Amino acid sequence: MKKILSLIAIGVSALLSGCASNQYAVTFDTNPQGATLVCNGKNFGYTPVKLYYDKKNITSSTMNVSNCKATWVSGTSQSYPYNLNVYETGGTSIILPRPNVAGYSQDAEFALKVKNMKANQQSAAAQQSSNNSSYQNNNTVQCQKMGEFINVEIKTFQGMVCPLGWLKKY
Repeated sequence: MKKILSLIAIGVSALLSGCASNQYAVTFDTNPQGATLVCNGKNFGYTPVKLYYDKKNITSSTMNVSNCKATWVSGTSQSYPYNLNVYETGGTSIILPRPNVAGYSQDAEFALKVKNMKANQQSAAAQQSSNNSSYQNNNTVQCQKMGEFINVEIKTFQGMVCPLGWLKKY
C-alpha cells in the first residue's frame, strides 16, 4: 500500500512539474486573416498561427520577430516588427495590419475561405476523435473455436485478441 501511495505521489509531482512551461507562446495574426506566415524561410501556414519560443533564448521582455513576414493572397506582404513585447504568463499575440494598397477584397475573400477550411479541419478532427473513442469502447473480435469444422462455434470477445483455444474469424 505504501508503494502504491509513493508511486501516486511521484506521478502527481511529475505531472505538476511538467505544467511549468519553458516556452513563450506567440500568436501571429493578420488583418485580414489568412496571410501566409513565413519565419526564417519556413512556411507556417495561414494566420493566425501560434509558435513557441524557448525561454532560454529570450534574454529580455522583447524579442525580434522581423524575420517573420505575412504575405496575403493578393501578393501584398509586410514584415512583423523588430521588437515584440513577450509576456511569460499569458502568451503574446500580435496582429499585423495589411498595408493600404490594392487587392484588399481578394484578401478578405480568401480570409473567409481560410476560416472555413480551418473550421472544417477542426470538425473533421473532432469527428475522428469521436470515432476513435467509439472504436476503443467497442473494439471486439469474433473468434472461432479451434479444431471445429462442423457446427463451428463462434463467439465475440472484448479486445482485439482471441483467447487460448480460439482463432480470429476473418
